[in-house]
Amino acid sequence: MVKAPKTRQEFAEVITTAWNRALRNVIRAGKWLLKAEVKLKPSGDFHRMIEDDLPFGERVAQRLMAIARHEVLRDPTHESGLPRSYITLYELSKLPPPEVKELLEYKIINIDTSRQQAEQLAKRFQEEGDYWFREVQNAFTLLVRFRERKVAKKLPEMAAMVYRMTTHRGPLRMNLDTLAEWIKEIDTFIEDKRRSEQGRDELNALVRTEEHRRQQLLAAKRSKPLSAKEQRRRLQARNRMYERHYGKEEKPTSGRRRNGGPGFHYAPPAGD
Repeated sequence: MVKAPKTRQEFAEVITTAWNRALRNVIRAGKWLLKAEVKLKPSGDFHRMIEDDLPFGERVAQRLMAIARHEVLRDPTHESGLPRSYITLYELSKLPPPEVKELLEYKIINIDTSRQQAEQLAKRFQEEGDYWFREVQNAFTLLVRFRERKVAKKLPEMAAMVYRMTTHRGPLRMNLDTLAEWIKEIDTFIEDKRRSEQGRDELNALVRTEEHRRQQLLAAKRSKPLSAKEQRRRLQARNRMYERHYGKEEKPTSGRRRNGGPGFHYAPPAGD
């Protein structure tokens, strides 16, 4: 039986050991950090331990603790389906637990989920809300567009695809009767609202509220100051664009679109 750590050195030892192992112990490292924070922070030893005794810094420690606080990510029953990178797990910790649980259940989050995919999920949730509402909207749009294509009228092929899904030999189980009833419920709800002026106003108010929220999120995103890293990335992209137009001899200067090129002032060679 492992003796529970009490001192700064003992906490540093168990956290370092956990850090050097697999996913299970990455989460365990975060849990030990949370315990160490409670025990050592009043004396100031917690930050000194991170600075002097651990193989990672403050930023990594905060990420590990965020993972350990997340009730789904820290649950051992979900371990087999989680990505192995702690950075990816940290991005997933920005999603609410119910959302992560559902995405794990449907294999949208899995062991192969990359950091970029996790960042995109977290970003889309912050900007647009629930994952499934977005996906259903996209699915309906795709179905409507598909219905307009000639291939959609090949009923034998369509029937074979649906039958394969219905008999569980495809990627999804599908019950057309249940799906049709659900769509009919939605359609009936809308039609009931449309019959009265008050109901139409309610529907329009819902649409306006959602659109207003989305525009606010986009405006906040546009007004957010750029990080130094993003500024460097944009400057490099501008330089590459300029070189494609004018070669490497002429250098762009900052400014809006002018006659000298797309988005740059023209900087003539020295001596002109």
